[in-house]
Amino acid sequence: FIEEKEGKSISEIFREIGESGFRELESMYLRELANRQNAVIALGGGTPCFSDNIEFIKSNGISIYLKLDESILVGRLRTNKTKRPLIAKKSDQEISDFVRETLEKREPFYNQANHVLESNHPNGKQIVSILND
Repeated sequence: FIEEKEGKSISEIFREIGESGFRELESMYLRELANRQNAVIALGGGTPCFSDNIEFIKSNGISIYLKLDESILVGRLRTNKTKRPLIAKKSDQEISDFVRETLEKREPFYNQANHVLESNHPNGKQIVSILND
């Protein structure tokens, strides 16, 4: 959504305005998306952790933290690292360290979600059952 709106890749945005500028855009577009009815919005891992976004998310919808094992997260990041400015130049070990350190900082925000789904392979049925409870 952000790439579409800005006409640039996330990497280009980071390069031009840095992480803090990106986080401002992210927060602005989160608020724009909140106007949609019956929408599922998949957020990046940093979104809930900046600009009081977690409070905004909780007051404007139902949030679900899809909690995965660190090894799954590391594997996903390793295969897509060129698209991720914060890890693009990191070695495999540095990515593992980054995931561990980042989760430690971000989990207090993630755990504020309305629901926590601990599953390394979450599927739509699990999520729908949470929303129907």
